[in-house]
Amino acid sequence: MITIPDLQTALLDLLHEVEGTEIRPIIGGGYGIYLRIEHVRRLDVRTLLREWPEPRSTNDLDLFLRPELLIDSSKLEPLAVAIARLGYQVVPGAEKYQFVKPGPGGIQAGSIKLDILTGPQSRFKGTKVTAAYKVGGKTPFRRARSS
Repeated sequence: MITIPDLQTALLDLLHEVEGTEIRPIIGGGYGIYLRIEHVRRLDVRTLLREWPEPRSTNDLDLFLRPELLIDSSKLEPLAVAIARLGYQVVPGAEKYQFVKPGPGGIQAGSIKLDILTGPQSRFKGTKVTAAYKVGGKTPFRRARSS
């Protein structure tokens, strides 16, 4: 099973690899919620919640990228290099937006997955990215995929 420290290490490794580039992901999903809770706890900020939810089991990092990166896909090159350098493999059928790093037990046991997502469809209006979706039509738009 993947632990919070495993996800933290995976995220820090990826951020180190893309340091100094235009890749500045927003962390979403279960791990993103965990990070937000920890941040608010450390600041000791008053919130509407009396009790924080327990971190849920997750084996992936949901990384949201700015739409501008997909419009000029050359800006994604540092991310592609980092993903390969860190030993992630593409997920068949989702080659442009899902990657998995096999754990000690192989792909099924102890692997960490990266999900690359992006923002609202309206940001792509009139770009080559929108055209790619009209042709393909199979991929959910929130998944990052350039032509």
